[in-house]
This record gives sequence, structure tokens and C-alpha cells, in this order.
Amino acid sequence: FGCGCWYCTRHGFSIQGDVAEAHVRALETPAAGGKRFLLSSTAAYSQMDFADMLRFSEFKEYPLPTRISSSILYRPKYNHARAEKILGIRLRPIKESILDMARKLVESGMVAQPETCEQ
Repeated sequence: FGCGCWYCTRHGFSIQGDVAEAHVRALETPAAGGKRFLLSSTAAYSQMDFADMLRFSEFKEYPLPTRISSSILYRPKYNHARAEKILGIRLRPIKESILDMARKLVESGMVAQPETCEQ
């Protein structure tokens, strides 16, 4: 993109571990038989939302986009109450997962420390 911004699309997100746990619980829960479950976050997020999660955390020194390329026209909402009720699952907050992922990327050396990042 090269403009220092991200395009504004919003999507619901799921955490891989939550999805795996829901699969196991669905297999073990008779009441889940024949039902479908939404495991998305209740809110929809853009890439800019993720950048903001990082910016207002221990990753504030990293070069992150600061604007989106267009206004927000629609922000869908999702409801995973059925999965919580029938499967007894509690989905992790997306921010928690984003910060965990960022920490692992830095720890593994896949992302450089801020003093070595090119601005």
C-alpha cells in the first residue's frame, strides 16, 4: 500500500485455541448435536484497530500505521451467545491474543526490536 495507512474493512475474528476448544466441546456435548456455532468476536475489527491495540501497549515504540484510507461505513456485530450457553465456552478477548502474538513475534526474532526497526 505504501501510503502509511490501511484500508478500512472490518471483520469478526476468532482465536485458534478457542475454535479448537469449541470443536472438542461440541463433540462432547450432546446438546450441540446438529447445531452450528458462531465463534467470532462480538465486535468487528479493522487492521487499524489492531494497530491501535499495539500502539497503546508495550509496543508503542514500533512503527505502526496511524490512519485508515477511508471512513468506516459499516461495523458488523456478531453474537456468540449460543456457543457460550451450549458449549460452556468463554472466548478470549481479541486484544489479549493480538498482544500475545506480537510478543511471540518479537521473542522469536521475526519482528525486530524497535531500536532496529526502520521508520
